[in-house]
Amino acid sequence: MREVKHRYVTPPAGKVAVSVRLPASKSISARVLLIRALCEKKFRIKNLSASDDTLYLKNILERYGRGDLRIHRIHKINTGDGGTTMRFLIAFFAIQKGTTVILNGSKQMNKRPVGILVSALKKLGAEIRYVGKKGYPPVRINGKEIVGGKIKMDGSVSSQFVSALILAAPLFKSGLKIAIPGNIVSLPYIIMTAKLMKYFGIRVTLKKNRSGIIIHIPPSEYQSREFSVEPDWSAASFWYEAAALAKSASVFLKGLRKESLQGDAAVVSLFKNFGVETKFTEGGCMVIKKKRPVRFSKPDRSLRIDFTNHPDLAIPFAFTCAGLGRRAFFTGLNNLSIKESDRVNSLITEINKIGISLSFHSHHDHRIAMGVAPLALKSGTIKVNHSDVVKKSYPAYWCDLEKAGFRVKNILGQRSKIKDTG
Repeated sequence: MREVKHRYVTPPAGKVAVSVRLPASKSISARVLLIRALCEKKFRIKNLSASDDTLYLKNILERYGRGDLRIHRIHKINTGDGGTTMRFLIAFFAIQKGTTVILNGSKQMNKRPVGILVSALKKLGAEIRYVGKKGYPPVRINGKEIVGGKIKMDGSVSSQFVSALILAAPLFKSGLKIAIPGNIVSLPYIIMTAKLMKYFGIRVTLKKNRSGIIIHIPPSEYQSREFSVEPDWSAASFWYEAAALAKSASVFLKGLRKESLQGDAAVVSLFKNFGVETKFTEGGCMVIKKKRPVRFSKPDRSLRIDFTNHPDLAIPFAFTCAGLGRRAFFTGLNNLSIKESDRVNSLITEINKIGISLSFHSHHDHRIAMGVAPLALKSGTIKVNHSDVVKKSYPAYWCDLEKAGFRVKNILGQRSKIKDTG
């Protein structure tokens, strides 16, 4: 099968109007999949994400997470592009007694750090070593019983390190007490993890203090409960961008609720800055942009937004500001440089093309690809290079754009290769 290499995107002639069924939350899906693998009795997960990252994790856990790892044999496992997949699996395999695995990611994944997580696990009794560059995949893990105990951990680089550790913590012999001082990036994702663990029967105490947060998890067992994954607010953010850039818009996002586990639900309040309003109903939410000039709340000053708790929202917000010619000052972007691309540089590169070039590059990053597409509403027909990367989180994105009135022309590349997760 030939994959699409590039796409030409032409905006709709009139209003952006569509009803969209968003993909399921990738973040929630990953956490619930790991909990199911750690649970003695398996349970049903409804509305699991169909993203590439989720499928990688699901396939690996189904193949190796049910006692299928042969003792005295080294199992080489490819985790793909996903940072969550790699980091969650490091903690998962660290407690699989008597087994040995080598976790290796894609070329880009192997440039993303895992050192903080590995150091923490080793201090708690895990046996892990680097196969190549220290602090980065691939890693070799000899699974064993982990004693656990007390530890301090840096939370300023990635919340995934903390989530991976606390998800495995109930199976530590002595449980875990973890202190995370200072600036904590993406704290809502850690809170999401704790809430999901509580849903599945784990006692998690999370306390905030002046110096940071302290999490305490006693040894316990996950309880089997059916679970339904909610739609993805991170994916919804690109529809908010499209609504903000359009002259008028009416986008219904099915299944989204005002009360959500996801920190990226903050997109609702953020995009009020651009005249985008949200009305929640029983079946989802309506995103509305009325056909009138947007009156900014602070016309004489730049917007100042701290994205520490939701850094992924910086991408659609930045492209919206650029498309509307709105000045803004962002903070809390420190960890964007270690994502699928260096997102700060990717943003700067693509924003500088607005009004100069009609060809934009995804930087092989799903969120950059989705972020540049709505710019067609301001620039006319644009080209998005390496656009198939959206499969990582939102496989139906281009089809949904067409439903909204955009014209999307596909330029085919080479035949796609079947990915091996074994």
